[in-house]
Amino acid sequence: MKLRIEPRRHCSDEQLLAWLDGELQPTAARWVQSHLKICWECRARLQDIDGQVSLVVETLIETRHLEMDRAARAKAVFLAWRRYTPAPPRNPVSTE
Repeated sequence: MKLRIEPRRHCSDEQLLAWLDGELQPTAARWVQSHLKICWECRARLQDIDGQVSLVVETLIETRHLEMDRAARAKAVFLAWRRYTPAPPRNPVSTE
C-alpha cells in the first residue's frame, strides 16, 4: 500500500496579514486559524510579519513625534522673530 502525500497549501503573506488585522471573512479566518495550529512554517512567517508590522508602526510613531518637534521648533523661532522684529506701520502717512 502506497501512501499518497498531498502537497500542503500554505497561507499567503496577504492572508496572514489580513488574519492579523481581523480582516478575513469568517470561513477564511477559520481555515487560517486551523492551518496555523499544524504548520510551523506559517506560524514562523506570521511571527515575522507581525514583527515587521510592529517595526513599521514604531517607526511611524517616532517620525510623527520628530515632525511635531520640528513644527514646534519652527513655531518658536517664528514667534521669537516676530517679537523682536518691529511691525510695519499700519496706516502709512502720505508725504504729498
